Amino acid sequence: MSDKAIIYTEEMGREEDILNGWKDAQVGLGRAIRALLGKTSAVIHGMSATAQATPDMTISIADGDLYQYAAVDSQPYGALAADSNMIMQQGHFSSQVLEFTTSALSGGQSQWALVQATFAQVDEVRENDTTGGVLPYYNSANPPVPLNGPADNGETQGTVRRGKAILSIIYGTPAATGSEVPPLPSGNCVPLFLIDLISGQTTITQGQIIKAGPGASSLAPTYPQAPFLAGLTNSHHHGVAGEAPQIDLTTEVTNRLPLSNMRVSNDDVTGGISNIRIVAGSPQGVLQGNSSRYGAPDMAWDSVHQLMYVCTTTGTNAATTTWTPIAAVGGGGGGGGGGGGSPVSGLATIAANLVSMTSSGTYTPSAGTQYILFELYGAGGGGGGGCDSPDAHVPVGGAGGGGGAGACVAGVIGKDAIGAGFTVTIGAGGAGGPGGDNSGTAGQIGGSSQMSNANFNCTAQGGGGAPANSQAGFDAYSAGYGGNGGVASHSGSVSAVDLTGSAGGSGFSAGGQGAGTARGGGGHGAGQQLSNATVGSPFGGGGGGGGCGYVGSAHPGTNGANGGKGGLMIWEFKAA
Repeated sequence: MSDKAIIYTEEMGREEDILNGWKDAQVGLGRAIRALLGKTSAVIHGMSATAQATPDMTISIADGDLYQYAAVDSQPYGALAADSNMIMQQGHFSSQVLEFTTSALSGGQSQWALVQATFAQVDEVRENDTTGGVLPYYNSANPPVPLNGPADNGETQGTVRRGKAILSIIYGTPAATGSEVPPLPSGNCVPLFLIDLISGQTTITQGQIIKAGPGASSLAPTYPQAPFLAGLTNSHHHGVAGEAPQIDLTTEVTNRLPLSNMRVSNDDVTGGISNIRIVAGSPQGVLQGNSSRYGAPDMAWDSVHQLMYVCTTTGTNAATTTWTPIAAVGGGGGGGGGGGGSPVSGLATIAANLVSMTSSGTYTPSAGTQYILFELYGAGGGGGGGCDSPDAHVPVGGAGGGGGAGACVAGVIGKDAIGAGFTVTIGAGGAGGPGGDNSGTAGQIGGSSQMSNANFNCTAQGGGGAPANSQAGFDAYSAGYGGNGGVASHSGSVSAVDLTGSAGGSGFSAGGQGAGTARGGGGHGAGQQLSNATVGSPFGGGGGGGGCGYVGSAHPGTNGANGGKGGLMIWEFKAA
């Protein structure tokens, strides 16, 4: 602020001087914020989002502030006219609970919900106002007794103009699960959080609350980033908890910071910054930790077992140093629709336990678990029902297609992200479609499987149900197409791959084969006329399609079979 009002001795105060003085202060602060940030794009501080302790369809947004480029005064300010000059404005937000709904969704659909914010000026009565906003006015008829409000009408008037951050929820277009796209923010709003909602959902967990950005959805790779800022000091090297670490360049530079040797090295005498030591085997008990003044490593790469370790204690004694494995390269796991071996081969740690979950619940790691490898499968889709011909002279019909396979998320999670455990939801297999006289019924989509806590979220959607088949009366069999495979996704502190399930086979005279996964085979399609399809196997196999029937209502097409339920396999590992 460069302007200052001048008040002369014995001068009568003017309203415009008072109001302009306050506005000058506001403009000066706005310019200072712009100079500190070095930009005019919006910034959010605070406003963290948390799920409820007992999850429901609400989330809590904590106190925070929005800094946004806006007009000085969008409406007249007392005796002053509106001012359209732009400055950085501060809008405060007080904690609030937001409620979400899935009322616009039908079976097999999902949609994204976006929490967004914008700056607004709000005129209101100040807290603890002694007259509740009913202002005294000059009474020319009886000066000692003021009027209560303009023309003595008792009208309440705003006594303070506040900058506020206004939050709102907008929803994307409902779409088949796996094809939903996040909505873009409304005009002059900035994105904060995204939540992917599915039909019938009744709770929101912490892992489902995603800070908006390009990584939220693969279908929206250019989605705008939520403008959160932890604070200017957190981007500088001060060494306070939560900030970037301090690097002391004032004393003992040669011993503390050997800049010329900053490299991956087999020599911890010359050392380096965040040095990686290459070892042939586990570093436990043979390699000292990261307190050596000569550059003992923070990390160690086991070249034999292809395993990365991080030193999680300080000290120069190798016998008391603790090394924690954080990543592995080894055998690959299978996914929806494809074969594959177990992902636990080639590791330098000991598998402590194998956990298999086929129903929803909570996973709690066993004592000493350092990290887990997992495979999460969505349920298989239901097979389509077969049909016969509507033409009494044409002895052919149409068979149903096979259900699609559930998707798979396979990956690694470290003990810090696992914490005390996480919630697991296992999807139910999609129901097979009934057979019919002139048309079969579509199979149902398989249920999604999910694992999540406050640190991560993994979702493996169920396979699609085979669509309905109908016979048009021609002298030919009517093909029934298979259901699509499910789609997988993950976010947060997890290293994983997302594997799409395979599509089910097409039906013709016999029902289509259900698609299989690495852990669950697809169901067999029914043969022509009166034989039965078989259900898909856990984890995630699609149900077989129903067969075509005889001509006429006496022998309609047979039913499609149910898909197999989803599942979760976990390999727990302890340090070698």
